Amino acid sequence: MCIDKRSLERIVRDYGLDGLFDWVQGMPNTLAEAKFGAGRLLMDRSDLDCRSTLVVGDTAHDAELAQRLRTDCILMSTGHHSERRLAESKQPIMSSLEALAAALI
Repeated sequence: MCIDKRSLERIVRDYGLDGLFDWVQGMPNTLAEAKFGAGRLLMDRSDLDCRSTLVVGDTAHDAELAQRLRTDCILMSTGHHSERRLAESKQPIMSSLEALAAALI
């Protein structure tokens, strides 16, 4: 599922996570290079440090994206890829937004 920035900001706020992030970025498509380009541009323009940046995604590609950006990553098993497929990435996996919120707070 792709989600635009405004909708993602609303979801983050609704789950009480808005105070935990300096920036959230949705994506209007799932194209691999588009995600990397947007992530790289965001990090460059905002002067983000990759050591304090977290990619939250629901595909194996999102784990690859985090690796390319040199950021941390948490994958959501309630999204596009199965938990078994996500586990191959060796990244932490959360089963719900509530679990993600608890892990981040």
